[in-house]
Amino acid sequence: MLARGSIKLMTIRGIDVHVHLSFLLMVAWGAWEGANQYGDPFRGAMFGAAAMILLFGCVLLHELGHSLHAIDRGIGVRHIVLLPIGGVAGMESLPESPGDEFLVAMAGPMANLGVALMLTGLLAGAILPNTGDPLAVLMMAMERPSALGMLVYLALANWALLLFNLLPAFPMDGGRVVRVVLALILPYDRATLGASLIGQTLAVTLILIGLVGLQPLGIRLGPSLSLALVGVIVFVGAVQENRMVRWYTALTGFTVEDACKPAEWTLSPADRISQSLAERVFESQPVLPVMVENRLVGVLTRQDAYAALRRSSPGNPMTAAHVMRTDFPIVRRDDPLWVAHELLRKYHLDAIPVMNQRHLYGMIGLDDIRHVSRNLPSYRKKRSVNNMPYIGGIEKHER
Repeated sequence: MLARGSIKLMTIRGIDVHVHLSFLLMVAWGAWEGANQYGDPFRGAMFGAAAMILLFGCVLLHELGHSLHAIDRGIGVRHIVLLPIGGVAGMESLPESPGDEFLVAMAGPMANLGVALMLTGLLAGAILPNTGDPLAVLMMAMERPSALGMLVYLALANWALLLFNLLPAFPMDGGRVVRVVLALILPYDRATLGASLIGQTLAVTLILIGLVGLQPLGIRLGPSLSLALVGVIVFVGAVQENRMVRWYTALTGFTVEDACKPAEWTLSPADRISQSLAERVFESQPVLPVMVENRLVGVLTRQDAYAALRRSSPGNPMTAAHVMRTDFPIVRRDDPLWVAHELLRKYHLDAIPVMNQRHLYGMIGLDDIRHVSRNLPSYRKKRSVNNMPYIGGIEKHER
């Protein structure tokens, strides 16, 4: 689901690229670090802010590597969101085979590998012909804001992104590669559990090292709050991935018909939005289909109805046609339940229409899906829906 507080930057091959507003804090932190490190409040701050923006450009390339390869494998990608802790690609489904998942997982790190090799090559071309001590030149370049220093920073950042994302733990790509290997001998959900446990073990190790430090082979590593925070992020990511796959596996065993309910109430576009309508109808049905004869033309949500009530007046009554939504998703009765779940999350709706060919079959909401997930062993009975003909006006469809 798209993170709240995100703003859209651009669209690339149909993928909406968003950045979270908290990213501004990272830019400010980069400016503060640059000013302190270089002792130049202006040039150092500008260098630090630019470095942070370009770093997240590299993160975007990483997520585009995943996303564009997923599209090539037939997996839809809704959006990419850049967050302070990295990027997230909103894919519409999971890869259908271990081979596809391996290729999609590795496409991100390979994007960073390509950038790292290119930048390293540029550094070699800029330094080697003109000096006998390349390391000294690199160290000097990092001591003051400069184009060469930025090149060094971005090259090191891409090598770090490559190695970090290959750690064998969710939510990093290395964790997905571990799942691919386990999925060769185990069912997908069991493979996910195994990879998740490996990730959680690594996360706990990172947290402990971050809190108390480590002294391997005489080399002392002091406590690091940043390392402990990384461990926490890895642990949460591993748990969430396992939970998501278990949820996905459970829902793909059911169809929309298993969970949907009849559309008890419908509206016509000419129906007036009144207080009594809102109180009487929306108490039992959060989203109302708007019909013209037997044709679905829109949906009216509880929020839109109450917003219309605040704007209406005796001389300017609001009707369903004024406030109904005409851009809304639908599902078919034989669609996997996971499809309905993802559409509800994407459009932030409490319920969406279920269609049987061109006719309204019912409505389905997140509560209906949760009811199925809570009763998986026994919830197999199909629900029947009585498709009464629409006559006009506010109509209640009897079960």
